Amino acid sequence: MRHVYINAADSWEEADEHFEQFLAVVPERRLQLAEWVAATGGPVLDRSVESLGPVNEWFIETVLDRPAPPDVEYRPAWMPPRNPDWRPNPTNPRAAPGWLYLLWEQVAVYVGDVMIEQVPGSRWVCWRAKHKGVIDNGMPVIDFGVPDRPFNAITCANGGVLRSWTHQGTGNDMDVRPAPSKIRGYFVAELARREAHFAEHPARWKVAPTGPGARRSQRTPATSP
Repeated sequence: MRHVYINAADSWEEADEHFEQFLAVVPERRLQLAEWVAATGGPVLDRSVESLGPVNEWFIETVLDRPAPPDVEYRPAWMPPRNPDWRPNPTNPRAAPGWLYLLWEQVAVYVGDVMIEQVPGSRWVCWRAKHKGVIDNGMPVIDFGVPDRPFNAITCANGGVLRSWTHQGTGNDMDVRPAPSKIRGYFVAELARREAHFAEHPARWKVAPTGPGARRSQRTPATSP
């Protein structure tokens, strides 16, 4: 039997459970981000591509420059469980706290909202690829019509911010401030990849196979705050 990589899960059923848990908190994450941004005089969240630059800058400043908020016990369902044997090491000098994972997820929901705004018909799905080793398998991602690879809003939203926090104060080569253009750059490159795909293939929507039994549709969370 071929081994199929499934992100943070031992089966498709577990991956689907994680996905449903993520979908359930999307409206809450959207509201939390809007409240946090408003409380700190942050950027306008108008779901435009142009807003991604200011959101990226706000994310960096909030994580690296402002006092840390009270921590929470939180780890997204789409992440692997904590390694009980983990110890600080040169690659990962300190473990990210729950508040940082929560903020990352909030920004990821916003990045997903921007893509859904840009590409009508796109939606969050639990990705199922045809090939066994695809890194996106089992991840909550945005199906934006390209059948071989989705838009990974969670990866896009990271923007190198978590790595910078992990290494902040160490003085090593990774103790650097991430570029505030990373999120928008990733996003624009993904839109260009989509455009290139449809320049060579029939311009018809191909809904990603997802869900139990690889059903080909998923409900899309509401996009209003």
